[in-house]
Amino acid sequence: MDKIEAGVLKTEGIYLIALFAAIVIITKIAFSGSSLGEVIKLVGSVYWLWVLPGFMLMYFFGKLGFGERLVLGGIGMLGIYGVGSYYLGILGLNLGISIYALPLLAILAAGFIIYRRLSLNKDVPAHPDKVEKDVQL
Repeated sequence: MDKIEAGVLKTEGIYLIALFAAIVIITKIAFSGSSLGEVIKLVGSVYWLWVLPGFMLMYFFGKLGFGERLVLGGIGMLGIYGVGSYYLGILGLNLGISIYALPLLAILAAGFIIYRRLSLNKDVPAHPDKVEKDVQL
């Protein structure tokens, strides 16, 4: 996948929703004493903090498949979240703010870039090393 296509985004969005539901079911089985609301809140927080932002940021690497993008994006977002919350703490923002701000900023930045690439309707490579011409955002 050298460029981002709308059909791929829709298909992978469905995969992400199905994966969320599967993880909720598995977590509910593992923590059978907990209520369904607590399990959804737990899985939703992991999805919000690491999976969704990391998955979207991995669209810059066009040769990765869904599973690779999911795993590497989650691991990458762990690092970005750790470093980002450290520097936000130095700036005076507490951890309560960074829980919402960092994933939202990562999702918005990746969403903006994906939107711009889709709206350009050009053959823009998804990986920065493959850029042959200047892309104007």
